Amino acid sequence: MQNLALRFADEIASFLNGKFVGMEQLRSYRKIIWENSLAESKDLTAVVVPHGVECKISDRSHEFEWAVQIDVGICRRATEHEMEHLLSLVQEIGEMFEGKTFNNAWHGVCIGVDYAPLYATDFWIQSHCFLSVMVLTIKVFK
Repeated sequence: MQNLALRFADEIASFLNGKFVGMEQLRSYRKIIWENSLAESKDLTAVVVPHGVECKISDRSHEFEWAVQIDVGICRRATEHEMEHLLSLVQEIGEMFEGKTFNNAWHGVCIGVDYAPLYATDFWIQSHCFLSVMVLTIKVFK
């Protein structure tokens, strides 16, 4: 079922790539792990990484229910004065996923967008790169 997470991550990266957020064009990549080299980017970049797959038995039907979690890291080199602007862009990107449906080999709907961290202060102090991570939760239907 990890393959399921990769399929949704690919679809999310494809969906985001080239989108305009505010006045900036978003570049998007699907990765297996975070790469620090992306911290050098002067462009607004989305890094999409599979987070996990959860399977549980439904209380009512006793059938399996699947949920996939995908991390979407939004990063760009930035100054302290740009933080508020970048946070508003992250919110705009997050709103694109609220209730979004996916139709790859499996059908899914985004049922949650969590911001964790809203922005990584340690990462900014170390590299002067803004980083905010959204965790998308997608309920999967067969």
